[in-house]
Formats: sequence, C-alpha cells, structure tokens
Amino acid sequence: MEEIQTKIYKLGMPTDGTHHLILICINCKEEFVWDSSAQKYFQEKGYRDAPKRCKSCHTKYKKEQRAAIQTGQVNQFHSNHPH
Repeated sequence: MEEIQTKIYKLGMPTDGTHHLILICINCKEEFVWDSSAQKYFQEKGYRDAPKRCKSCHTKYKKEQRAAIQTGQVNQFHSNHPH
C-alpha cells in the first residue's frame, strides 16, 4: 500500500485556535486545504485521521464504492483502492 504523504503548513491562526493545513491527496497527488471548520467537523464525528483525498477524489471514491456495493464487488473494490 502506498504510504500516505502529508505536507503540513501553518496558514494562519483561525479564531478557534486550530490551524488550516495543506494535505496531499493520495490519489491525484495535488495539495488541498483542510480548513479549521472541516477539522472541527472531523473531531465532532469522532474521526481520528486527517482526510486522505481531496474533495473531488473523495467524491469519485465514494461513487465507485457505492457502485461496487450495488454490484457485489466490494472485495475487489477494496483490493484496488487504498483506504
């Protein structure tokens, strides 16, 4: 499995005390901003890890995942996609 690359920069101090972060998508390798409101959302939902995909790659991933579930190819889908 490909190692997740995360490049973190402090982009300023939002009013809630967290920092915006720049992450690198594991699919397209493009940088994307994980802003303080998204971090707060992740924390409220109990997610422990930062997102691995940019919004467009995440949307594509979820669409492909739903299609795999509908066609019964879940195991094949997971073997071809990093989590």
